[in-house]
Amino acid sequence: MKVMLQLATIFFTFAVFYFAAITMDQKNGFLNNGSIPKKIKITEEVYEDTSELIISNLEIKKKNARIFDKEIKDPTKALTREELIDKIYHGDDLSKINVSEITDFSYLFQNNIYFNQDISNWDVSNGVYFKSMFYNADSFNQPIGKWNVSNGQYFNGMFADTQNFNQPLNNWNMSNAESLELMFSHSVAFNQPLYNWDTSNVKNFYGTFQWATSFNQNISRWSIHSGNNFERMILGVQQLKEQVKHWKNKNKNVHFVLPKDKYSYFNLY
Repeated sequence: MKVMLQLATIFFTFAVFYFAAITMDQKNGFLNNGSIPKKIKITEEVYEDTSELIISNLEIKKKNARIFDKEIKDPTKALTREELIDKIYHGDDLSKINVSEITDFSYLFQNNIYFNQDISNWDVSNGVYFKSMFYNADSFNQPIGKWNVSNGQYFNGMFADTQNFNQPLNNWNMSNAESLELMFSHSVAFNQPLYNWDTSNVKNFYGTFQWATSFNQNISRWSIHSGNNFERMILGVQQLKEQVKHWKNKNKNVHFVLPKDKYSYFNLY
């Protein structure tokens, strides 16, 4: 509320603000050992706003005071990779942060066995590197199927050694992917369709599904023309054997090794 006080020529003087010792409860943040020697002369109209108090040019001295000199962060500001790593290290809430300018998401949650925050809304559209991002992140099982990974090239070991991850990824745009090396290696729970993936630029399929023992989805129509390394791709996953037999007719580099058991192996071709 604003009240206009019409003051003619009023000489208003504060001359009695000398406090030898103002001692108040320090816990509540009051002044301690302060003095305010000020003279204020008012000769004009004054607009008093009772809802807001503005104090300027006032020196307050407080015993053992600390200076606050930290930037107040904008929660919508795009983080750097280093800032993101720091937040992960301190266990901060990651659900609403801005990661849109980060290109390298490699190793962020590697061996973080307790991490399971909802990061489904992350904008990873600039991401190129996703190497071992969730490697051995045993608890993680969040819906990240809507991520835009269209710029992603390296997915090496992204979900390797995960114990619980089993979320749909079929709508990921993998058209720029070059390496799926060990991507789902020992990902024992994963069993989601991936038939929609464009793997036409993938060169490295080494160990992609090795020992992903639950995986039993149709990948027979994957484009494998660019591939030059298929070693151990389906090692330990006998259920994929029949559907990929014809791949040898499409690419001379196709050569799988499948185990009879965990300790002995035989050639598929």
